[in-house]
Amino acid sequence: MPKSIAILGGAFDPPTANHMLAAAEVIHSGAASEVWLVPCGPRPDKPKLSGVVDRYIMTQIAASTAFSANFPVHVSEVEVHEPEMVPTYDLLRRLREKYSDHTFSLVIGTDWLQPGTDIRQWTSKDPADGKDIVTGDKLLAEFDFLVIPRPGYDVENLADFGPRMKRLEMPEGTHLLEGNLSSTEIRKRTDISFSVLEGPELIEGLVTPAVAGYISRRGLYRNNRDAKSPVQRKHTSIAVKLHRPSATRKESSCFSFLTSMSSSASSRGHKGPRNVAVFGGAFDPPTNSHMFGLAEIIHAGVADEVIMAPCGPRPDKPHLRPPLVRYIMCQLGVNSSFGHSMPISVSDVEVFEPEALATYDSLRRLKERDPDANLMFVIGSDWLQPGNDIRKWTSKCPETGKEIVTGHLLVEEFDFLVIKRPGFEVKDLKSFGPRMKWMELPHGMKPVEANMSSTEIRKRAAKCYKENVETLQLIDGLVPPAVFSYVKRDGIYRS
Repeated sequence: MPKSIAILGGAFDPPTANHMLAAAEVIHSGAASEVWLVPCGPRPDKPKLSGVVDRYIMTQIAASTAFSANFPVHVSEVEVHEPEMVPTYDLLRRLREKYSDHTFSLVIGTDWLQPGTDIRQWTSKDPADGKDIVTGDKLLAEFDFLVIPRPGYDVENLADFGPRMKRLEMPEGTHLLEGNLSSTEIRKRTDISFSVLEGPELIEGLVTPAVAGYISRRGLYRNNRDAKSPVQRKHTSIAVKLHRPSATRKESSCFSFLTSMSSSASSRGHKGPRNVAVFGGAFDPPTNSHMFGLAEIIHAGVADEVIMAPCGPRPDKPHLRPPLVRYIMCQLGVNSSFGHSMPISVSDVEVFEPEALATYDSLRRLKERDPDANLMFVIGSDWLQPGNDIRKWTSKCPETGKEIVTGHLLVEEFDFLVIKRPGFEVKDLKSFGPRMKWMELPHGMKPVEANMSSTEIRKRAAKCYKENVETLQLIDGLVPPAVFSYVKRDGIYRS
């Protein structure tokens, strides 16, 4: 029996609680076995639209944090790599050709069926000459439409708008749940919220907390783009306070300090350069151990911010998931594990590169993006063992493509933050470079660590699939819940 797929398309700029409610109600109605959320590509008619990658990732975050791993709502990247939005008829036709064993329907609201909007006049681009051709009649004839009532937009006779229009009907004894929340309202409130409150408080509860975190970290929907993020200012004060002399026992208490953060503290700012720790890796997938590591850098007070930087494609590791998939998992991990004010973010510096950048090149690019930052490269003491000489690390010459040694420049130009690893002792840290520094927690705090590795997670996932354990029980609780939901829903490690 063919699987019935309901397509819920839109800009999702950002995806709201209402979008998730609509997707859920389609499933609850029994009208489709799955809902695919499809963020549109670039819209020339909407130049202020956020980038498609931001909107796609926010939609992935929303679906992975609003629903359980088993709930059949998925996010499609079908338009992510297109130069512009794909017309509706072309989108559905492509999906039908690619998934011939599925049937597709389009979810719309009654607001689409009002005077001035005639679906029959919708157009596509002629592949031969690029001119607009009317395909609305084909769209109405070839695909079902699931119509959701919108408050204030009544439609008496759906058949007037097309032969395959169907009103979304809920099971007997239940009523359709709906709301009027729009992405436009979220964007407006975000700008007000960061202008007045220096945080996303005015949109909390209207988008999932992880989406609010992503919006905050990416600085989306703020008209004053030059303003420093309040996240930076708040936690810059943390780094300073953790290491200042304390007059009383109460002042030296980490708990007391953390719970006393206020807007007045954040407004005092920070003198000197911002210390930004760069935490690189494949993150295939990001584990709870990675989240511990990111958090502990902030807890130690040695950095004002931490950047998680998933690497690009690795020719030496062909088994790695694609960079965009790993980037999405990192965004899910960070934005679902930490509050919006925790100064931890994910960088796409390597995500769209043809291959992974050498460490020196990656740090140089990050420095170009943020010249005021003092970058600190995070490594473990296992990197400072016999046989591994950072001074001999190489980069590719941009002119010839040949390998050239840049390790000596790396250890001279950038600070290194070294995390102690059990069993990997280092007697003289400075012998490895002039700017090496141990990461140590103040006030007698003991570092939190775990031996979870991405390799172990992949092995366990493979074991689950081999033994037909579709619940992926062996990795549940080892990666952030939102990452687990995404991995399970999209079968990231199935092959």
